[in-house]
Amino acid sequence: MTTSTTIARNERRESPVSGHEARADVRVGRIGLGTAGLVALLVSAWGGIIPYVGPVFNYSGDGSGSWHWSLAHTVLALLPGVLGVLLGFFVIAEARGITVGKGRLSLAAAGTLLMICGAWFAIGFLAWPVIADSGPYFVAATHLRVLADEVGYGIGVGLILVFCGAYVVGWASRHQLKASVLPETTAGAVAATADRSVKTDRPAETDRPVQSDRPTETDRPVQTDRPTETDRPVETGRSVERGI
Repeated sequence: MTTSTTIARNERRESPVSGHEARADVRVGRIGLGTAGLVALLVSAWGGIIPYVGPVFNYSGDGSGSWHWSLAHTVLALLPGVLGVLLGFFVIAEARGITVGKGRLSLAAAGTLLMICGAWFAIGFLAWPVIADSGPYFVAATHLRVLADEVGYGIGVGLILVFCGAYVVGWASRHQLKASVLPETTAGAVAATADRSVKTDRPAETDRPVQSDRPTETDRPVQTDRPTETDRPVETGRSVERGI
């Protein structure tokens, strides 16, 4: 009784998180992962298309008209925006349990690429005058308008993408590590439980020899010392009364 109680306590102590709790944790984590992918998708779409549609509602950072195709718009907005949208779709698909591209791209790699896109959005318009050997990307305007252009075109979009990418990388490193370690821990716990099996050296009840030293009822000798009715001598000394 004591041995079985000790084994049960050890099993409860060493057993990993129950299946229900693990599934609930992963489900809640995937909701956050899907949200990060959706935010990255929307922000990347905004950053990629804003130089082309911004002038429609008088929001042009470089002073160009709507749907004006240029090298600066392509390199600083369109390319990182398209890549961010694709990565956002990938993260959403992974959050829903859909394998994309036969699993060749991991979540950690997708998050790292999202952070690179965000960094390029943030510093691209500052590096462009050096790369293209031209003037500033944004046209001269009031301080408030310049701040709105920098936040809407570059810094704001870049910071959000960096945050989403960092979240994806952190989620992947945390949950994928659990997924790889948990089976090993479970196998170790099962092996340890099997090693601590109850000792069966004690003989069973059926193995104990039957004590047959005491004589049974059938082994007792029958007492035949008492004379039976037939063994008594017939009294012949008395005369038999006969009718005279």
